[in-house]
Amino acid sequence: MDARLENAGGGTASPIDKSGDCLKESAETPMGSLSIGDTAIISGFNRCSPELEIKLRQIGFAENDEIEIMAVGPVGKSPVSVRIGATLVAVRRGEADAIDVRRQDSE
Repeated sequence: MDARLENAGGGTASPIDKSGDCLKESAETPMGSLSIGDTAIISGFNRCSPELEIKLRQIGFAENDEIEIMAVGPVGKSPVSVRIGATLVAVRRGEADAIDVRRQDSE
């Protein structure tokens, strides 16, 4: 693991390639691809700089948290409004795409 990546969220840190991008062994669905009303579980961070991962963790995104897409902007699906627990957060589409999620089955 690279010492340059702080573990701000208390979870496991993502390895970093030489360009400074986050890597994951298997890609999940980017949060930015979800639609209004979709729920999912955060599985990790992908395609992001260490600084962006730290920022997202400080906002409240962490592995195994349940999220729900509440709203998306009319142009380019940005910003994306997300419910994390009782908190409502808006992030840019690019930031949403850096968060990998596992969709929850509709029951």
